[in-house]
Formats: sequence, C-alpha cells, structure tokens
Amino acid sequence: MPPELIAQVADEFVTDLEATTSDPHTRQAGVVSLTHVCGRWRDQLVNNAKYWTSIFIETADSLRDLIDRSRRAPLSITGSLEKDHTGDLQKNNEDKLSLVMGVGSRLRSLSISVSSQVLGNVVGQAHGTMPILEHLEIKVTGAVGATNLTPFTSPVLRRLQLSGMDSLNDFRMLFTPALTELSIIDVRTAMTTLDIRQVLRGLPNLMVLKPLDVHQSTPAP
Repeated sequence: MPPELIAQVADEFVTDLEATTSDPHTRQAGVVSLTHVCGRWRDQLVNNAKYWTSIFIETADSLRDLIDRSRRAPLSITGSLEKDHTGDLQKNNEDKLSLVMGVGSRLRSLSISVSSQVLGNVVGQAHGTMPILEHLEIKVTGAVGATNLTPFTSPVLRRLQLSGMDSLNDFRMLFTPALTELSIIDVRTAMTTLDIRQVLRGLPNLMVLKPLDVHQSTPAP
C-alpha cells in the first residue's frame, strides 16, 4: 500500500475515533493498534507527530515513547498519577509526572489526578512555566500539604479545574485575565467571601463559574 493511502486510511480512522469516543484511553489504544498492522504502517505512523499529540498516561515507558513520537508538537496529556500503598508505584508516578513536567513548554492541555505527595515531590523541583497551556485540570488525592503550582502558570490559560487543594495560596498564581472557565472544589482551607471577590475582580473574561467552596466569614461586632 502506498504511503499516501496509508495516511488517508489512518486519518479517517483517527477522525472516526474522535467522533465516536470521548475516552482518551480508547482513542490512544486505537491509534496504537494501527502500528501493529505491519512494519510499513508502523514506520509511517510512528514517524508522524500528528498521531501522537493526545497522550493518555499509562506506564512511564509508554509515556516516554509517545512523547518522543510527538516530536515538537503541542500536546494534550491526561491520566491518573495516584499513589497506593506500594512505594514502587509512588516512584513510578513521580517518574511519569516528571516526564509530563519536562514537556511543559509544549503542553496545551493537561488533566491529571495525582496524590499530594507525588505532586509535591515533583513540582517542587520543576522549573519554568507552561506558556501555551490553555486547559488545566488537577485532582489532588490523599493527605494534603501546601503545594505551589507556579510551574503550571500560563498567560493563555482559559479553563481551570482544581480539586483537593490545601489553600488558595497553592493556586492563586494560576488566575490570569485570560481565564474564561473556573471550577475549584474541596479546598481544605476554605476560601472566604472576600477571597472570592478578590479572585473575580482579576478575571474580566470569566464566563463560566462552577461552584466554589466558600467559607462565610463572621462579621466583626
């Protein structure tokens, strides 16, 4: 089969996947399955970055391979990085998050669930920001400690969804005028009404505000 026809079939297959499933794991598995048709298909697809710009996190090795295949293209990454009772799994999740942070300059969308320990251990050592990030979703699980999310800052961040953070100080730096959609739930140190007002003043383009945890402060006598 000529390369042009392989590309046409692959493009139609990927388009159909995107139209019929919203599950990123299923979409990724479908694209990967095309590389198993034969060596010629594999060579053509693996060397074309456009098929590897949406990545679902599985193992550290597969994540590394998919990032390599994406070359320098902007990325959308999603998946779970939650810790369980085994120390080895925690280390694996730290390795995976480190890989994600390593391509921060290329991230256009990031959606992860992660333990507070993994997040704190990796983000605390990260440098730089994410200049083209438009969508960020972080769900933090487990015992919560303060975690500075400065490495996730982006001047073009439009959609922000956070869950399980410790306090407003962890993520205040993510609020930029570009934000159009904001959702913050389960903040352990509840935000006051004054906190919410101050946040909203700096978000002139906000169009969607999903429920926030608000702690009504007691008026002074």
